[in-house]
Amino acid sequence: MTSIAPDTSTSTRAMGVVSYDQPVGPVTLDLPAPGPDEVAIAVSFCGVCGTDVKISEGRMGFSADLPLPHVPGHEIVGVVAEAGADARLAVGTRVLVYDYLACGVCEPCLHGRENLCTDLGLRVGFTSQGGFAERIVLPQRLVVPLPDSVSDEAASALGCAMATAYRAVVVRGGVRAGDRVLVIGAGGVGIHTVQIALAAGASVVAADLSPDALAVAAELGAETIDGADLAGNAAGYAPFDVAVETSGHVTELGPLAGVLRPGGRIVLVGYESSAPAQVPLIDLVMQEIEIVGSRYATRSDLLGGLDLVGRGLVTPVISRVLDLDDAAAALAAVKAGAVTGRISLRVAATDQQHEQDEQDR
Repeated sequence: MTSIAPDTSTSTRAMGVVSYDQPVGPVTLDLPAPGPDEVAIAVSFCGVCGTDVKISEGRMGFSADLPLPHVPGHEIVGVVAEAGADARLAVGTRVLVYDYLACGVCEPCLHGRENLCTDLGLRVGFTSQGGFAERIVLPQRLVVPLPDSVSDEAASALGCAMATAYRAVVVRGGVRAGDRVLVIGAGGVGIHTVQIALAAGASVVAADLSPDALAVAAELGAETIDGADLAGNAAGYAPFDVAVETSGHVTELGPLAGVLRPGGRIVLVGYESSAPAQVPLIDLVMQEIEIVGSRYATRSDLLGGLDLVGRGLVTPVISRVLDLDDAAAALAAVKAGAVTGRISLRVAATDQQHEQDEQDR
């Protein structure tokens, strides 16, 4: 693979939030040279997440204090273009970004739950500049080398969609072979939740309002039901061991509790802060139904998802690829629910991507 020569430029082209009442547009960022333990990444692809929509519209808890312009994007894939003196990653290394810079010393961090860190140094694309840009400078501890078996485009669904799904299924859901799993929402996180549960040996039923999303879930091996009457349609199956809610639109948990076996578990991944949930306390107590939250992922979860992809057990679902300049259109498509799996922005093609394009011709 051809290495990319260090670039001494101090600016980079990006698509950023200039105002919360306007679509993202072109901005220019000034970038520092990488510090001793940092790397400059030439971004090749960046996935577009539902959270990016909330960030671009000012609907996050930190939005009022976020300096604008702000560049979203946290599912970042690229190539090390420049490395600091103490960085151990060679120029030319293909990498995937983990977007939480945890402190490492708070109680959650000490217990292996860096996703719950109480003193985050960075949240890439959230409260610090993200990957809707040609280049980004990050601490080397936030980047993971990519194996040759995983393409840049496929990797753009790993940093959030796949990692979040892995934690929800394997860590928080505790899904095992033989379990019956209901996945609500077959979007960016949900379609990968379906695959990871299947890879764990579970039988899976996916619920969604989109016929296209359900068609993809069926192709991957899941049974499917229309989410418009979730409780009614799910009631036709044997009680589920685990229900994973990824859509963020289910606010009444009684129907979910009603389709679980005694001792079953509800895993909540999606959320809408303006819509409080209603919880059926008597059902939870009498049936010992567990409700657990699942927030993003640890680096271990990210590596777990990457391993499944590298071994061919799970396939990232990228339904559309747009250019960086089309970031506003990508966000609009995600907001409209018009995307199955992930939509990804192609920022700059790497050597590997050029080779893949040649093979596809």
